[in-house]
Amino acid sequence: MPMFRHLLWTALSVAALATLPAQGANLTAARAQARASVPGFLSTWKAQPAGLGGYRVLVQVRAGGKVESIWLDDFKATGAAFSAVLQSTPRGLPGLSSGQTVTFTEADIVDWSYEDQAVGKLRGNHLQCAELRDLPQAEYEEQVDYLGLICGD
Repeated sequence: MPMFRHLLWTALSVAALATLPAQGANLTAARAQARASVPGFLSTWKAQPAGLGGYRVLVQVRAGGKVESIWLDDFKATGAAFSAVLQSTPRGLPGLSSGQTVTFTEADIVDWSYEDQAVGKLRGNHLQCAELRDLPQAEYEEQVDYLGLICGD
């Protein structure tokens, strides 16, 4: 994915996810689908098949008694847990900033994505796809295409 599109997508998804309503049929279903598919995603990540890359996870990061969903890059298994790099500076978590490494467990993963290099698009992103479904159909298709998402896997 071109770096500009990746940065734009990250900025849009962070802003969008920060304002998502806590309820809604599409979002509730997307959360359940994302959580249910985490073990399969982690199996794919561990296998590192050719043609796939750019693995990222949306994690419930905790600091100072607060919790925020943040996309993380460059994650690694560290025993029973994981560590990864914050893609952006959290809005409400004191002491954390973009580029820092945080630790988390599989249970903290809210959503995930990776690039399918054969088609040049991102798989996963269940919550982002759910939010876009609220748009008129033509705008939905335009945004999915522009952001390089595959929705509906």
